[in-house]
This record gives sequence, structure tokens and C-alpha cells, in this order.
Amino acid sequence: MHQAITILKMKNMKRAYRRYKKEVHLKRRAKNYYAYANTLSINRESKCWADYYDEIKSGESAVWMRHTGKVCSCWYCSYYKYKRPTSEFVRNIINEQLYDI
Repeated sequence: MHQAITILKMKNMKRAYRRYKKEVHLKRRAKNYYAYANTLSINRESKCWADYYDEIKSGESAVWMRHTGKVCSCWYCSYYKYKRPTSEFVRNIINEQLYDI
């Protein structure tokens, strides 16, 4: 019985953590877009950050922020992602530099 209770608590904590992280990501995206819009004068209504975030949280505007991490998903924007080199490649570079010494 005790195990079942701890498993349910863990399950609920995982769900709560996922909901929390979802909110954190939404807030970060909104903050980045708000700063970007202010630098380019896109936000003509001059809303403060709190009003802008309340609109986004309620789903009245910028619904794309809830569904995707970036506005554009074209080939040009998605091409320039960081690709981590393999450990073998890094090891070879280190070994070459050691042999040069």
C-alpha cells in the first residue's frame, strides 16, 4: 500500500514539474518576443510586460508561442543548428595535438 502511494506522488510530481516547465518556456518565449518587438517598434500599443504576458497566458494573442519554440521553421532557419562533434573526433584532435608536442 505504501509503495502505491509513493508511486502516485511521484507521478503527480512529474506532471506538476512538466506543467511548471511548460509555463517557464512560455514565459521565456514571451519575454524574448516582447523585447524583440520593443526594439523594432512592432508593439505599437505600448503595453507593459504584465499586460502583455496576461494576454498570452489567457490565449488571446500570440497562440504560436504555446505550440512551437520558434516562429519560423524554414530550411534556412533550421539549418544553422549547433551540431556537437562526436567524441571520437574530439579524441583524435587531442591526440594529434599531443603528438605535436
